[in-house]
Amino acid sequence: MNSIVLIGFKGCGKSTVGRLLADRLGCEFYDIDNLIEEEYKRSSGEILSFRQIFKKSEEIFRKLEKKALERLAAIKGSSMVVSTGGSTPLDKKNQDIIKEIGMMVYICADPDIIYERIIKNGIPAFFDEVKPRKSFDELLAERDPVYKRISDIIVDNSEDADSSVCRIIEILKERGQNV
Repeated sequence: MNSIVLIGFKGCGKSTVGRLLADRLGCEFYDIDNLIEEEYKRSSGEILSFRQIFKKSEEIFRKLEKKALERLAAIKGSSMVVSTGGSTPLDKKNQDIIKEIGMMVYICADPDIIYERIIKNGIPAFFDEVKPRKSFDELLAERDPVYKRISDIIVDNSEDADSSVCRIIEILKERGQNV
């Protein structure tokens, strides 16, 4: 089986689907956000969440993100499932690295569902505090075409993650993947 890289907007369920999919396929799961945190701790000695790293310096965050992707691309011959950040695949160099890692699966969902998933934990820093839905809609409208254009598979995760995992496996089998 080739490695699988999950892309999509924040709140679409990449990490949840990714963990379940890796478990079902019997392979490793990597979350880019966790790898960024690990690399930041290793390089600075400071423990910060990926959100804190981003707030501190988007430039450092992006460098760590690219380094994490490159580290995964260097793991040859092993199957894995990788969950990216929502903006990770927007960068052309990141897209190239992701293609080296494996097949891109766009995890999408109904916009209302994604929005509700996101704001249940508070309005994220990259949303306008006064008009959060407007900024969400604008970001989704900007990113959705990119996700669709670069993905190998598109799976709707509006219902439950287990159904999405089953659908991904079904598509992989249809495409002759050994899963």
